[in-house]
Amino acid sequence: MEKSSRKIGSGKPGLTKDIVLSNGAEIDFKMGIDENGMEVIQSMEISFPKNAPIPSGGINAILLREIKIEEIRRIAGASSWNSTLADPNEVLGFVKQEFESDRRIYLDEFYAHLSFLYFYYLKEFPNSPTSKLSDALDIPRKTVVNRLTKARQIGMFENSDFVYESSPTGRSGGQLSKKAILLIKQTNRKKKI
Repeated sequence: MEKSSRKIGSGKPGLTKDIVLSNGAEIDFKMGIDENGMEVIQSMEISFPKNAPIPSGGINAILLREIKIEEIRRIAGASSWNSTLADPNEVLGFVKQEFESDRRIYLDEFYAHLSFLYFYYLKEFPNSPTSKLSDALDIPRKTVVNRLTKARQIGMFENSDFVYESSPTGRSGGQLSKKAILLIKQTNRKKKI
């Protein structure tokens, strides 16, 4: 897979940095694509503004603990949705067909594709992915949330602390797991045979 990267902040003097820590240290990130096609942090630079005094202790371990990977992913819009993994319209058709079937128990393949759709909608509609996905599937939002919760429980999300934007204390996000990616790739191979 061809590797690429993208800069998150401006990187230009005087413009806003990606994150500013409590002692004024500024952080810029560069995102890249890993071997699984996932958007990940490729590099980060921590510095103090030019001509500003460096606070006591400078960059230290306590300061580094302020850097939260989930916050970086949120800022970067770094959901694991990858356009080369599957066609969102085809996946939408597959998931919709499964919801319309008489099936009461869904296979892991279904949950992997539903999770993929969630990340697609998260990228397109970061403030309301489950609502938009619910509308696209023409099913109640609560059903989508329940099925995504099940997807997380069976390992379709990489982050175990994943919560939905409807949660009173949480926010949308997370990342597709390797298990989900493999299931989606296997489905794509079956279609080509």
